[in-house]
Amino acid sequence: MQFYEKTLKQYNQYTADPKKKNYFEIALTLGLMIVLLLMIYPAVTYILNLNKEIQAGRVVKEGLSQKIQDLQNARNAFADVQTDLPLLQLALPIGSDVDKYVQKPLEDLASRHGLTLKSIQFADLPISQPATENVKLRDMDFTLSLTGGYTNLNDFLKDLEKFVRVTNVDSITLKGSGSDVTVTISAVTNFLGSPVIIPNQTSGGTTP
Repeated sequence: MQFYEKTLKQYNQYTADPKKKNYFEIALTLGLMIVLLLMIYPAVTYILNLNKEIQAGRVVKEGLSQKIQDLQNARNAFADVQTDLPLLQLALPIGSDVDKYVQKPLEDLASRHGLTLKSIQFADLPISQPATENVKLRDMDFTLSLTGGYTNLNDFLKDLEKFVRVTNVDSITLKGSGSDVTVTISAVTNFLGSPVIIPNQTSGGTTP
């Protein structure tokens, strides 16, 4: 009770003088504002952080929506070509598939046209299956030697170039005549394989 009376007395003394009253009211107002600021600062900080999180959430949501749309588009595109995948794999296989290529079309067409397959040579041919995520278009160069009739050899070449796995004939060398003709064919077909890594060639020098 004494503290209250003492405080009230001091307040009356301040308010009795107009100048002191004004200063007191200003100080009281400033103190009140500081107290209010201290009280609302955590709430303001929380709201600002919450707004940042909301904005970040919207950006993430937009990104996820775009990815979902891209996946849906990819799924639709895959569904459109799914039935053609075996044909695409045959036309441009991942990996050289040299054993399948020798069997069909080369051996199959040679047998169909009554020809004898004497030899076949491939240059720098990878056998292992490449990683599917890092492939590029590669050439598969080869030289083929056949014997038989000229007409049969001509039909063989026509069917070879019409086969689904495209083969481009670069050069043809013929020897003999009639039913005993030997043809040497230089040709190239393509496949998807690992890119060729060429090591850096650094020029060396002599040390005196």
